[in-house]
Amino acid sequence: MSAFHRHMIEMTLSMVIPWSAFFLVVRIVFPALGLTPAWFFLIPIAIAVMVIPMTALMLYRRHPGRDIVEMNAAMFAGMLVVMPVAHMVLPAMGVQLGLEWIFPIALVAMTAPMVALMYFRREHYTHHAHGGISEQWPPVPLDAGSDHPASSLAGQDGASGGGRRPPRL
Repeated sequence: MSAFHRHMIEMTLSMVIPWSAFFLVVRIVFPALGLTPAWFFLIPIAIAVMVIPMTALMLYRRHPGRDIVEMNAAMFAGMLVVMPVAHMVLPAMGVQLGLEWIFPIALVAMTAPMVALMYFRREHYTHHAHGGISEQWPPVPLDAGSDHPASSLAGQDGASGGGRRPPRL
């Protein structure tokens, strides 16, 4: 599997798993407690449920801030296009959608632009464009005074190592 595809799967799972858990809470736990929150209260929470883990993963992978902001903007753009259609245009046409339809539509609305952006900027998501990222999996921890994983191995075998890459697993 290529680094790009692995990264795409990680990013998608980092959003879909929390989103699915949130959907179950909204569809099972809230009704059991007698709660029926309006969709416009749920959508910002649902966006945060997807954005926070995805941003955390990108920070962990040492993506530059520009890429993180761009990814979040792509996700919001999808919501800004699809949600008005789902909540204004369709009801005007006589089509009423419940949360069982709104949540999957919103998931696709946020995930599709993310995947499209990742494909468009493949070089940013193959671990070659980030300063300190190695192609090795799992990543090697960094030394406190270095910005490259290879430097954490320097001196371990008696040699200076001087910036050599970590061995592949």
